[in-house]
Amino acid sequence: MLKLIAAAALAATAATAAAQTPGETADTYSVAVRSADLNLASASGLATFRGRVRAAAAHACGDTKVAPLIEATQIAQCRAGFERTADGRVSFALARQDNVVAGTR
Repeated sequence: MLKLIAAAALAATAATAAAQTPGETADTYSVAVRSADLNLASASGLATFRGRVRAAAAHACGDTKVAPLIEATQIAQCRAGFERTADGRVSFALARQDNVVAGTR
């Protein structure tokens, strides 16, 4: 059940957290991060998922090794935004799964 909830919750839309001036709009990237094959309630499943999120963020946001300082800062913020979004969705899916109560008489 958790795998299905997490997969649905993590069909990943993540907004960049790049520094902006007021009035600027954020670029939005959609990245699919597979989680259906993982048990996100286990430490190893969660670690694998976080690795996938980091790889997806690196692909979507770019590489800080070759960028000027301002761009490198924006890339780091973008990656952090992806990771925060994914962590929030995992936490939501786990909390929702833990609180579901069903019964019959």
